[in-house]
Amino acid sequence: MKKCVTVLLFSVLSASVASHADSNVFQQKAEKTKNGIVADVNARQKMFSNRLKIQLQIDELRAELAGTRDAQKREDLRKKLESLERQKKSLR
Repeated sequence: MKKCVTVLLFSVLSASVASHADSNVFQQKAEKTKNGIVADVNARQKMFSNRLKIQLQIDELRAELAGTRDAQKREDLRKKLESLERQKKSLR
């Protein structure tokens, strides 16, 4: 009888330890997944913020270009505009 109780107790404890180990593995995987998602969201937010900042600069240059009559200044503004548009395109 004592041997049966000992074997039964050992079996229950073994199952409990195995279950706890599985729980830790799942918890670690969940933590890694969460960290990956957070990092991805942060990277996307940064990219979106940069694209928005560049788009605002482009809009300002277009408005300035529309009100400028000086040919040299218009050419300089056009070059800046093209540069910003290339930067924006590279952020996709």
